[in-house]
Amino acid sequence: AKLEALILNGGTFNFGGTDSILGFTQTGGTLSGAGVLTVTGAASYGGGGSKSQTGTGSTIHNGAVTLGSGSINLDGGRLLEFKGGVTTDSSNFTIYLNSGALAGTDTLRNAAGSTFLDQTSSYGQIIANSNTGLFENLGTYRKTGAGTTYVQTSFTNAGTVDIDAGTLNLSGDSTLSGTIDLASGAVLHFSGGTHSLNGPSLTGAAGGLLRVSSGTIT
Repeated sequence: AKLEALILNGGTFNFGGTDSILGFTQTGGTLSGAGVLTVTGAASYGGGGSKSQTGTGSTIHNGAVTLGSGSINLDGGRLLEFKGGVTTDSSNFTIYLNSGALAGTDTLRNAAGSTFLDQTSSYGQIIANSNTGLFENLGTYRKTGAGTTYVQTSFTNAGTVDIDAGTLNLSGDSTLSGTIDLASGAVLHFSGGTHSLNGPSLTGAAGGLLRVSSGTIT
């Protein structure tokens, strides 16, 4: 029988196998190890505090994910992948890549066919030390919240970046292809790093703003 759900509120759960579960909730504690954990149903990250995932393993969400306030801390070469969509339900969120001293490049991936719906009204943060993490968008990243989301790590887009409101601020290195769409009043801000525009389709309404305050755009 398939395990119904994992609820992680504290402590450390060291997972080294390959398995799937129906549901997942993490409000604290640490999921560690080299295993591949696939969540087939709904999942949530909330509680307002810090929750960690470490080691060379992967957490793969095939179902819808709700991302609340507080921070998710990845370390040690971890992969956190969204395949069934992820929605922020708070005024803010923070995801740290390479958050500690463990070696390895941590990856946050929004897979092809998945939509990352960023509704934050205050701020969002995807941060890594010295560009050593990677935020990879192969699906659709859609920003509808009026706040600013800061991507302070390496970022690649081969899907769609759809900024309907607020500001997406890129200060880590990026490689941008796919589609970038700016609504009226929305801002894509390059504030540092080196950014390679590999033939992206730039679309949008009158009043969308592309801002460069630092860094190099090629």
